[in-house]
Parts: sequence; structure tokens; C-alpha cells
Amino acid sequence: MSAPSSTDRSSAGPSSSDPASSDRAPAGSAPAEPALTHAALRDDVGRRIAAVQRLMAARDVAVLLVVGDGSPNGTAGVRWLSNARAWAGPLHAVLAGADPDPWVLSHSSYQARWTADATTTRPERVEAPADVIGRVAALAREHAGPGRRVGVAGLPRMALADHARLCALLPDFDLVDLTPAFDALRRVKSPFEIAAFRENGALLSQAMEAFAAAARVGVPYASACAQAETVLKANGAFWGRSKVSFGPSPMTVPPDTDRLMAAGDVFTFELVYESPWGYWTEMTTHFAFGGFPDAFRAMFEAWWAAFEAGRALARPGVTQGDIAAAADAALAARGFAPVGKHTPDCHSIGLDGGDGPSAIADPAFTLAVDMVLSLHPGAEIAGGRALLVSDNVRVGPTGGERLSPHDAARRLVVLPSR
Repeated sequence: MSAPSSTDRSSAGPSSSDPASSDRAPAGSAPAEPALTHAALRDDVGRRIAAVQRLMAARDVAVLLVVGDGSPNGTAGVRWLSNARAWAGPLHAVLAGADPDPWVLSHSSYQARWTADATTTRPERVEAPADVIGRVAALAREHAGPGRRVGVAGLPRMALADHARLCALLPDFDLVDLTPAFDALRRVKSPFEIAAFRENGALLSQAMEAFAAAARVGVPYASACAQAETVLKANGAFWGRSKVSFGPSPMTVPPDTDRLMAAGDVFTFELVYESPWGYWTEMTTHFAFGGFPDAFRAMFEAWWAAFEAGRALARPGVTQGDIAAAADAALAARGFAPVGKHTPDCHSIGLDGGDGPSAIADPAFTLAVDMVLSLHPGAEIAGGRALLVSDNVRVGPTGGERLSPHDAARRLVVLPSR
């Protein structure tokens, strides 16, 4: 692999609009992408609901409860079926087996109002009842039929008290955990979802440009981070965070508000943000005021090679453990022998920051076409050193496609030293 070059911003401003990714999957391998509109989303959600209802029929379940726990990493099941965003406490959905419009039940009337404005279900089915679990039980009794079987997706997220109360309200019903099968459906992304990921990849790359334009000696790190986040917020993103680490460290955290950029600083900037449609991306860029030390450049070249090795392997039948092993081998081949992991090498990503097990939690997890991975080789070398190189990758028929235009040259950026 030829050595990636850096972008020098010491005299030039940010580059123009992002070009198409140079490592997309071969022509014809990716599905056609629809326009990103609310009408297209509504059609896509209709197809998702039909798939879930087929699952329900196969499991002899006439009504399904989808549990959302109200955090950025716990809302995806409900949002996947309704475009409901949970930001003010738990949010649940109830789907009947023969009805295309789920009910969405919120503990917050404000959250319910926002959901009703943006939902793909019938707005009148977005409710904020005084007793959410009581309303879930009433809908279950109404739609479960003689089989008295109620499916639950997201059961591990359900509060123990809510589960106990639901069982008490439905003593003669069977609660059937459909979480694994439901999650398997939503891990394989539709053409609409792939397009939403690609849009977010371009937006985060633009936000990186905004950070670079604001990054100057004497500027607070938090101020430059805010410029990047402004790009994303202005385009409709809601959740997210910007983070920094210094030197050969992958441990990015929000910067102290009083820390100023200084000559000689070498650092990693990371954005972890949802798209305007709710799909998450983790992306990094490495910056240096005045230039990168040779040792840092060598590490970046090795970690980029590890990223590319994992990306190239992202095809059906490959396991997450295979991805991790390929990344480790690429590092070792360049003289950086892994001694441990600071983070998983990859995990499925979607409307949650992680919608599947990580490479550490389940190395045997097998990939399928149109899954999307957050890929970030997680090896640590002697002395606790590592870099964080991350982006989203679509699993393709013959290898992975990076879902952003943020190539190697955009990831190693030299800033003016004064």
C-alpha cells in the first residue's frame, strides 16, 4: 500500500465539496438509492412493518410491543417502525399483526407532540397516556386474539418494574421474546437507510472541514468543536458529540472548555453523530500544528492499513472476528504488534450507535450484505499506544464500501503553527 499523504492547511483553507468515495463497491453491486424524503421514508417503513408482521405470523404472535429506553442507544426499534425520537424518557410502540400503523406511547406529552409531527404512523396513534404500561396491556388484550401471545422486541431494555407490571396486567398471556429476530431484520439496511448513511458520511466530512477552518493556535478546542457541530445541527442532526485525544492515544473525550490550541499539538478529533434521519456515524481525523512527527505518521499509515484490511474483508459469511484478525495482521506486518484492545474493531450500527454485538462481545457474529459496520481497528500496542481511525462501512457482495468521502488524505491534516 502506498503511504497516504496529509492535507496541509497551513496556508490553504478548507477544500471544496466532497467528491464521491474512491472505494465504493463495484458498479452494480449496491442497490439503487431513493431520494431522502419523508414520503420515501414512509414507504420504507411500510416495508419494514410488513417484514415484522411476517415474523409475527411465523411465531404465532398477533401483537408486538417494541421497547425503547429513551437514550440515544436505546430508541432504534421504536424509531425504525415509526420515526419516533425518544429524548424525554421511555418510548414504546405497539404493532398489531394486521394493521400497518403502530401505536407510539410516550411518558412525555412534549415528546409525543414532536413525534406526532414527524411520525410515519397515523398522528392520532401517538399518545401520552397517564399509564403507559396500562395502555400497552389494553392494546395487547384488544389485538392479541385467542392465542393470547404478545411478542416483545427489546425485552432486555425493559425496566424490571414495567415488566413485572405488564405480567401482572396480562396474567393469562404469554410474553414471547422476539428481540433476536427483530434485531436481525433491522441490521440489514434498506436502500433508503444506505442513502441516509452516505449522506451523513458527507456531512461529517464537511464538519471536519469546518473544524479545520476554525482550528488555530490560541483558539479553545471547544470553540472549534462547536463549529463542526454547527454544520451537523444546521442540517438536522439532533444527538451527537465531538471529542479529542492528544498524541498517540485513541481515548477521545469532550475537551475542557478552557484548553487552548497550542503550537506543537498533535491530536485526534472525532465526531459521533446521527444523521438528519437518525443513522449514526463515527468518524476521525488527525491534526497537527506545524507538522506530524515521523513516528505518528508511521502509526497512522499502519492504522489506515488496518482499516483498509477490515473494509476489504467486509463481505457475506465473514465474521467480526475475521475483521479483527485482518486488522491486527495489517498492524503486525508494519511493525506494530498488538498486545490488547482498547475498543472493539467493529460493530453493526444504525439508528442506535450499536445495533448488534461488537467484535469483542461476539467475534463469531457473521456479516450479511447491506449490514453497516462502524469500523475502527481497536488494537493497542506496547505502552498503551494506539490511534483511532473510524468510519462506516457497508458490507458488500465482494467487500466493504466506505460510506463517506473521507479518504486517507483527508484524515491527516497539518494546521498552521501560528
